[in-house]
Amino acid sequence: GAVGTGKKTAATLICRLLRALGVVRGSVTTETTLDQMVLDGTHIGWTCPQVKEMVAASMGGCLFLDEAYALSGSRDGDRGDSFADEALRTLLTELENNRTSLCCVLAGYPEAMERLLRADPGLLRRFPHILRLDDYAPSELAAI
Repeated sequence: GAVGTGKKTAATLICRLLRALGVVRGSVTTETTLDQMVLDGTHIGWTCPQVKEMVAASMGGCLFLDEAYALSGSRDGDRGDSFADEALRTLLTELENNRTSLCCVLAGYPEAMERLLRADPGLLRRFPHILRLDDYAPSELAAI
């Protein structure tokens, strides 16, 4: 969804629901972005421990990764980003290894998220549920 459509609120509610259903046992909801995880990367190999640390901090609860489209490794549209590529590979591995201990929600703008999902075939297997949040008109927001 676009800015202000309630991505973080929806993720928080999803995590609360999963906790109430016993799917996740912890109350931790960690919010981060790719830039927060890897912005200061100085060399290949630096990113992996940062991503693992963020996943470990979320264990038993939910990890909310906003602006997840940055994981596609093509922030400017035509070049790869080795830190983003490493972050994506590490995140997918950690999610696979901990699939019964963690819920991960990826969020971002619709077109950019579609690009991300096309960038790695493993993403749709690991994120089989997609929730699209539409923009609301001011009158609709007032009614809500």
